[in-house]
Amino acid sequence: MLLTRNTEKSMRYAIASLLASPPAGSGFTNSWNVYGEDTFQDTDFKPNFPFVWVMDVRVPPMKTRLPMILIERAPVQSSLFEIGNRAGTYFTFNVHVFGRNRGERSDLAEFLREQITTFTLYDWTNTPAALQYTVDVDRRDTETNSVAPDIGAEGALNNWETVSFSFQLRS
Repeated sequence: MLLTRNTEKSMRYAIASLLASPPAGSGFTNSWNVYGEDTFQDTDFKPNFPFVWVMDVRVPPMKTRLPMILIERAPVQSSLFEIGNRAGTYFTFNVHVFGRNRGERSDLAEFLREQITTFTLYDWTNTPAALQYTVDVDRRDTETNSVAPDIGAEGALNNWETVSFSFQLRS
């Protein structure tokens, strides 16, 4: 599997692992039931509370399918040359957090912003995934998004926040 897809799957794994087993002192005392695209598409599936969908694909959020976290990879940047690093591949992920209300949205976004300070890259070519290495996250930004009232009529887009994570992988 190539670097970009390995990185996307590693980000999804990092978020799902944090929610399934929140660290002590993180503000979340209970673990979340984390579901993916397969159960999201099944309209008959009934999730166990507390739950969240974590996906790295673009799907329209539905009011009955919140909270949801969508992972979007921004364009990959590479430096042609840098002292000590000939590859310089730089990734930014925009993690879109949709909540059922503003409190849930803000709590989930802030939890991710505070907890993801490092990023661990895995090679997902084989199962189980092989650990490659861990790097420090350079930037962690949060932005509250709003949409026009007619677009947010169903409520899915009314409580949306984006957390961005940027980091440079080793060569």
